[in-house]
Amino acid sequence: LVEAGLGVAVLPKLATPAAGHPIIHTIRLTEPEVSRTIGIVRRRGATLSPHASQFLKMLLEAWRSPSRISEPDKLRSRSAQASSNPASVGPRRKR
Repeated sequence: LVEAGLGVAVLPKLATPAAGHPIIHTIRLTEPEVSRTIGIVRRRGATLSPHASQFLKMLLEAWRSPSRISEPDKLRSRSAQASSNPASVGPRRKR
């Protein structure tokens, strides 16, 4: 719709056109800071291939790394750990 001249769109960076698009001009939004919740999706009851299993393991280790978590998220995470299952996989925040 944007390319047809019928509006504007707010998109994640991954979905924006490459620089130099002949019709669409992209403006990076920096304020206010925007975050979104992302998660891992897999087919229920299916066995993952060895490569997919390794990739999932790598993702979970990276997301659980203390250096990936902001200070407010650390505080929320600590209080939630007492009542949550440590093996559960839930959405993580990406900044």
